[in-house]
Amino acid sequence: MAAPHKSENKILEDLMRVAEGAFGTVAGFRNELQQGCKKQAERFKNTLDLTTNAELEVVKAMQVKILEQQDAILKSLAALEDKKPKK
Repeated sequence: MAAPHKSENKILEDLMRVAEGAFGTVAGFRNELQQGCKKQAERFKNTLDLTTNAELEVVKAMQVKILEQQDAILKSLAALEDKKPKK
């Protein structure tokens, strides 16, 4: 088996450099595309009138309190109905 010539090695080295450059360019393009998509999604999200997590937690706490109050009112009503004279 004959040893590869220096010119063949040079060609392979050049091809490897070109491939590495192309992969680097593609990776850079991918990163730019990701960042652009994230920015666009963030802009779109900001145009919507969405509830924040903090606002949602406040509403959940209010709901719990209202349900507790409703339960207390129903128990009081039941107690009053039990005390009501029977006809």
